Amino acid sequence: MSMEGNVILNTASRLHAVNELLKKYVSGQTLSFEEKRELWLFYRDHKDTNAIIDYVLGEGGSNPDLLLHDTKQLLAEAEAFIEVYKASGSLISSFETKSDCDQYLKPFKDAWESEKEKAHDLWMEYQEIGHRIDFMPYSDPEFKPLDEKCDRLKEEYDKVHAHVNELYEIHRKEILALSGLYYFDIAFLNVLVHRLSEIAKCIIADICNPEEGGEA
Repeated sequence: MSMEGNVILNTASRLHAVNELLKKYVSGQTLSFEEKRELWLFYRDHKDTNAIIDYVLGEGGSNPDLLLHDTKQLLAEAEAFIEVYKASGSLISSFETKSDCDQYLKPFKDAWESEKEKAHDLWMEYQEIGHRIDFMPYSDPEFKPLDEKCDRLKEEYDKVHAHVNELYEIHRKEILALSGLYYFDIAFLNVLVHRLSEIAKCIIADICNPEEGGEA
């Protein structure tokens, strides 16, 4: 069975990576945007702990020895996380993601607003010339060149406006993609890992003491 198919081993492996990042953070080092994103991705992908129960009741339960080995590994990683988290004291409360998300989104927002300003300027110029030629007789020597310029401005505006809409959609999709990370609190991760720890203990108890059983 591949690690990807082994829910417990996959969770333990990814939690190990989370632990390494947590230790880095509590040691005073700065986590990059991508590293903070990895913490959130673990929470997002594993917050539905029913996946572990389904795995144990299905494919995972067919090999108790392997299941016990993998679950002990998960429990060890969960306990390691809890230990580091508890020892971090007030330092962990300084963890935040909003400023990282804002910085990541800034180029998308700037590109959209810059193009939007360009479209606005083109529209104002187009409107100004349009108003002028509305009150000009066709015989006026300036009418034809201004009318042609007006057409060019409208064509250019339409292209820029379409690009504005594209940039807005890109910006909006990036915002939506980061919404979970933006509001992520590392305390959520702490609650999840405690839950994983309890589930792992119940699985181990069920395997080692099948008559007594356990309840996740």
